[in-house]
Amino acid sequence: TKVETYNASYHGLASRLGDAQVANCASCHEAHHILPQSDPESSVNTANLKQTCGQCHPGASGKFVEGLVHISVSDSHQRVLYWVRRIYLLVIFSACGFMLLHNMVIVSAYIREKYARQKQMAYVVRFPRTFVAQHLLLVSSFILLVVTGFSLSFPDSFFSSILRDGFGWGEGMRSSVHRVAAMLMIFTMVWHVISLLFSRRGRREFKALSLRKQDGLDMIWNLLYHLGVKRIKPEFDRYDYTEKIEYWALMWGSVVMIVTGLMMWFPFASSEWLGLSKIWVDVAAVIHYYEAWL
Repeated sequence: TKVETYNASYHGLASRLGDAQVANCASCHEAHHILPQSDPESSVNTANLKQTCGQCHPGASGKFVEGLVHISVSDSHQRVLYWVRRIYLLVIFSACGFMLLHNMVIVSAYIREKYARQKQMAYVVRFPRTFVAQHLLLVSSFILLVVTGFSLSFPDSFFSSILRDGFGWGEGMRSSVHRVAAMLMIFTMVWHVISLLFSRRGRREFKALSLRKQDGLDMIWNLLYHLGVKRIKPEFDRYDYTEKIEYWALMWGSVVMIVTGLMMWFPFASSEWLGLSKIWVDVAAVIHYYEAWL
């Protein structure tokens, strides 16, 4: 349509970007004297185009105003534009397709070579399957909680529109998924704590993750090494101080999120069973929000 071709032109694109000076429909067709192009008095009649275009382009020549204004590169009647577009699309897709195929051949060969080398190497299982499963459950529940939680805080955001328009999720579905993910996270954390306390491997992991005085010394040494003060790089145990801090931050944050989330989920129980006033549920909501960012 004429509107679509105008929107795709420089004038239309600049107007959509907020330029109030660029030509619009009334600039060429006028506002109160709109006539068909075939009418000799029409502002867009071939004989009047130099004057019409000259309002914005002083000195517009006959060559400048030749040709159609409302053109579409996908219109087969515009043969030159149409074929230039098709040729370029063919070149673009051919070039990208060749590069993709070329890189896939190289990467696949690299993967095969790396796999063949690794088959000859000894390997160590860092985590038992129980801990791997807990990692996967934690990642899954965490991502769901972040997406569905912040969708409520930012209802006009991009990811909120994806859930609403792409998946058709209303508030009922969003809140249900958020609560299911919360229950999954609670289950994962309880399972993890039980694994730490009641299995030999878990107790060994707990001991390895415990913070010690040496971790503080390692941090200072590591910083001095990267500042160029120390020349010898520090050696760490199974977990370095950054991994330990991250782990305990996760554990503490999970407890905070679970407690505040349950208070928000069951506000009546918080007041009746725990004797907490409404203000503490509001405090829990604030903590829950900022702890999620943290």
